[in-house]
Amino acid sequence: MKRKFGSMENFVQFRQRHDLPGRGAEVKLDELGFVQENLSKRVQSSTVKSHRLVQYITLRHGVDVAEAFYERLNVEHFVRSGVLNDRELLLRLAGEVGIGGVDLASLTEFLDSNRGTDAVLRAVDVVHSYGIHSIPTLIIGGEAMLSGASRTEEVQAALLEFVKSGRGGETKRLFSDVLDSIEV
Repeated sequence: MKRKFGSMENFVQFRQRHDLPGRGAEVKLDELGFVQENLSKRVQSSTVKSHRLVQYITLRHGVDVAEAFYERLNVEHFVRSGVLNDRELLLRLAGEVGIGGVDLASLTEFLDSNRGTDAVLRAVDVVHSYGIHSIPTLIIGGEAMLSGASRTEEVQAALLEFVKSGRGGETKRLFSDVLDSIEV
């Protein structure tokens, strides 16, 4: 936490300011186990392996399968204290979203290699160059950025401002070109 927030004091202030368990309770996430007790049990680990795998699944199996995988990964991490770079956890979740047989063998080979690592690290550099240091971050039209911890009213106001500005249509791709380069 010190590396990410600069100090433990900054982390505590961030946590209090955003009150994620309280905000989660507003939308009934506490009923799924998204409570401070479970959040405090999480083990912070490198997310490179899980990010590589999400991109692999996206490129090989499509966005819908990747989203299902990512949803399960978030539940495992935020509710069940799963470690994001745990090989067995990642393989189990891939199986749960329907990746099996030859596809699972290919995925396992990818996971056990370093393929995609450079692309994910380049994407991290791009994200940091935009001043993004936490997820989720909502990027509107490749320009406006809001913390994922923003209140509904803030997000609605930002979206309305963007629509009223007439800047719709083609938007700037921030890092998908980097991630699309992962060799699957």
